[in-house]
Amino acid sequence: MGRLNTFPRTFWVANALKLFERWAWYGFFMLFANYLTGSSDLGGLEELERSHYDK
Repeated sequence: MGRLNTFPRTFWVANALKLFERWAWYGFFMLFANYLTGSSDLGGLEELERSHYDK
């Protein structure tokens, strides 16, 4: 444990911020994938029918 105290405070702050950034990045893509593939009844993206493109 004494060895961990040799790192400066900025080292720990930078690593904690990096962890939060990484969790936010993967959390966004997890939620975005659920939004794209989810049912429109539950608030997901609604799939357009082919006939909408033909008009």
